[in-house]
Amino acid sequence: MFGAQQTTGDTFNIGLAEPLNQRVPNLILDLSLGISYGYQIGSDTSQHSNIDVNDQRMTSCAGGQDDGYAANGGLITVGGIGDSNANPSDPYACPSGPRWDDELYSLLPFVKDGDTKIKIDTNNPSNDDSIYFAALFLGSTTAIVGEGIVLAPATASGEINKQHSVTATVQDDSGNPVIGRDVAFSIISGPNAGKNVVVMTDGAGKAVYSYTGTMVGIDTIVEKFTNSNGDTFSSNEVKKEWTLPPNSLPIASCKNATVNLDHSGKAEISASTVDGGSVDPDGDNISLSVSKTAFDCSNVGPNSVTLTVTDDKGASATCEAAVTVQDKTGPTVLTKDVTVQLDASGKALINTSDIDNGTSDACGIASLAALPVDFTCSHIGANTVTLAATDKSGNSSSATATVTVVDTLAPTNVQANAPATITPPDAPISFKATAMDNCSATVKITEYSCYKVKKDGSQQSKMESCVVNLSGDTHTLTVADSGGVGNNIVWTVLATDQSGNTATANGSVLVVTPSSSSGLGNNGVGNGQDPQPLGNPPVNDGPGTSPGNPGNKKK
Repeated sequence: MFGAQQTTGDTFNIGLAEPLNQRVPNLILDLSLGISYGYQIGSDTSQHSNIDVNDQRMTSCAGGQDDGYAANGGLITVGGIGDSNANPSDPYACPSGPRWDDELYSLLPFVKDGDTKIKIDTNNPSNDDSIYFAALFLGSTTAIVGEGIVLAPATASGEINKQHSVTATVQDDSGNPVIGRDVAFSIISGPNAGKNVVVMTDGAGKAVYSYTGTMVGIDTIVEKFTNSNGDTFSSNEVKKEWTLPPNSLPIASCKNATVNLDHSGKAEISASTVDGGSVDPDGDNISLSVSKTAFDCSNVGPNSVTLTVTDDKGASATCEAAVTVQDKTGPTVLTKDVTVQLDASGKALINTSDIDNGTSDACGIASLAALPVDFTCSHIGANTVTLAATDKSGNSSSATATVTVVDTLAPTNVQANAPATITPPDAPISFKATAMDNCSATVKITEYSCYKVKKDGSQQSKMESCVVNLSGDTHTLTVADSGGVGNNIVWTVLATDQSGNTATANGSVLVVTPSSSSGLGNNGVGNGQDPQPLGNPPVNDGPGTSPGNPGNKKK
């Protein structure tokens, strides 16, 4: 389509992609025009256009209302369907009637071999016709006219790795076969470009060239021969398309895999993890995908996944693989140090929770245990305790904590264990102070005093007439003479356990004569108030300040 031309006439040039070869049979080179405002009726053909091709008149009567009607708005004609490309017999005549020229022309009479351009001039003597449309139609076949060569088939398609043949036919001007003539075949483009071979024509004037293509693509093949005048002519070009065989499905190959969960309880795979060497038999590129890539604690054990193999043509195949998920990561054990107190029985017990400081496992803790958990007096001080955790997959981890055992309970039931009274003939006497403790305690006398209570209630020191041995826990009490009768010997008993806890108690003995040993009060004389904390056990004694009632004496 060339668009509207000037109403007064115009010139346009057509460039051809290849030099024109009129020896090609059935060569078509047609021109179609669309014209408006060209009124022609009866002998009135004044509204017309002249068309020259390469400076030669082709028609002098283009226009009219061939495809419309003789009225404003209907004056139109287009060369095309239903029209003949036969040119007017007299290019300068314009007989009556609009059908003399149907605006479809053949340009072949106006061109020659080798032309690459065609010039078309239009002229409108009436200065009012409008050539609003022009079209050029080109077409050719592989037939030949006169001496020449033709190659067939013009096009072909087939699979690679199979043989293809092209046949050249050579004839003379009379159409007779040319026998024994060399024909040079050449593949001038395509995957097999560069192949050349010379073949001689047979008795039918034919030469056959066969070859096998191994790559996909389109070959362009041409042949040449030398005619009887010594001129070299080329045949028409033919095409051979090499294609792949019908696409084959990829071959999916799987392999099983084992993956371990990390500390967060997760694991990932890719398609390559389970690919066992998938291929495409056609050599196509393939892509891999797998149905599941992420795993967690809920997937521990074997898992079935699907590997999909897809070639670049969209064909796919699948296979199944087993992905075994393992939990090989032990729990994270966190501990804290604690201090525990021995009870009155000298024992202490801890719970696992006492030293657990947030032990965890991504897949869950199955068991948590501490060892040891029982403590006695022999464990006073720092003790190492192991906290062991086992997860649901049987993995174990452990950590230690320090359990400090302390004893803060003081000894109890401190006893002097001395007689309430002694008489000088009984002296010296021995006694052993005792105490109770949840662990163990040592007992000793730390101080003592010896005095006599006078009638007025005052105390008179008698330290020279009584002695208490302070060494060890077995003590000796000695009264120097009978002059000690009436003396009170008072001492303090100190019990200390292995943790340094202490407790004290007071002990006392009253020195009496043999005849007054009966009828004594509670570690005193009679039933009066004790002059000092006396008695056994001393915890029942008060801080007496005067002698007790001497009680009943023997007659």
